[in-house]
Amino acid sequence: MAENNPQVSIGMPVRNGEQYLAEALDSLLAQTFTDFELILSDNGSTDATADICQRYAARDRRIRYYRAEDNRGAAWNFNRVFELSRGEYFKWAAHDDICKPTFLDRCVDALQADPSVVLCHCGSGCIDADGAPIAPAALAALSGLTPRALAQIEQNERSRDLGAAQPHRRYRDVLLRTFWVFEIFGLIRAEALRTTGLHRPYYGSDKTLLAELSLLGPFGEIPEVLFFSRRHEGQSCTLASAQERESWLDARASQCNTWSQMVRVARGHFRVIARPEIAWHERLGCMAAAVSYTFQWTKWKRLLVEFWQERDSLTHTTLSETGKRP
Repeated sequence: MAENNPQVSIGMPVRNGEQYLAEALDSLLAQTFTDFELILSDNGSTDATADICQRYAARDRRIRYYRAEDNRGAAWNFNRVFELSRGEYFKWAAHDDICKPTFLDRCVDALQADPSVVLCHCGSGCIDADGAPIAPAALAALSGLTPRALAQIEQNERSRDLGAAQPHRRYRDVLLRTFWVFEIFGLIRAEALRTTGLHRPYYGSDKTLLAELSLLGPFGEIPEVLFFSRRHEGQSCTLASAQERESWLDARASQCNTWSQMVRVARGHFRVIARPEIAWHERLGCMAAAVSYTFQWTKWKRLLVEFWQERDSLTHTTLSETGKRP
């Protein structure tokens, strides 16, 4: 590594993030660990995002700002900030999330203490548009979950072991016991990340990437809550249809429905198991986990609901275009 390269690279992909961008940048620039670069990649924003980025870059030499004139999708932008990075460790940062000042310090210490750890994450919380903590009942409603389902998710995440020695156990716990996928915003060894497929051009590929990383080594965890995910209108998780979600991730995506989206996700999870360094017996364990994940009843129930919603929407659109009434 070149002498002047920072130890940590933070990549922030952003598009039309003017509402929360400054607060997110302030939380990163307030880190007690200071040997980092911050890469801002503006994906064709049409609001004040460019002005905010340029203002911050002018006042802090650790910030590098890049802009694409046209929207090329979130997957491209997430991958771009990593490809522009130079650090030994890498972190993705969303333009609307918040990190406590010791986030980087604690994660760097954990990665340096154990060379086998490929990713370090920490305790996480959810905040609303105003930055206030979200109560469990409100979080369930915002996420389209019942309180019982949210409680089951929390129980699953408490029981998982992403630091297990066996790759198939880590892979299983990413697929079957990880819901929020906040770990993708942890601190990752760049050397390991370069061997992955990064973010693929389909919705849900962040979990595919996390599963692939789990095959490369254990995850470290800082129990202290140092990361806050902001929940608000306009996020990709609030998009109503499979096509909208796909277009958010890949601006050039062709027609997509819920079924094709689920097939691409399942295929991605099976493909990462084929990494040559995975022993055959571990691969079998991973395949069993992928099958269990793919054929969960809750997934198929949601597929059927969304399929009929998409079918009804298409029918109404066709009737409207032909001037007929249902």
